Amino acid sequence: MAGSVRIKNRIQEYRERLGMARDQLAEELNISDWYLGKLERQEFSPGLDIMIRICTYFDREVNEVFYIDRGVEESLLE
Repeated sequence: MAGSVRIKNRIQEYRERLGMARDQLAEELNISDWYLGKLERQEFSPGLDIMIRICTYFDREVNEVFYIDRGVEESLLE
């Protein structure tokens, strides 16, 4: 049986390193503050276009900002 895999992110960590408020980053990315909050709280996984926009803004590779949470899949195998 295939498990569920979630994409997690480090958006808040990178935003805070830059000393930015959430609404500032949302404006820079041309997304809503509400949506960015959902991404930071791991409630949503962004589409590829948003992932690229975020990584480009932070000047980071995708795998530096986003990662797969394999714990969800592993817990289903127990």
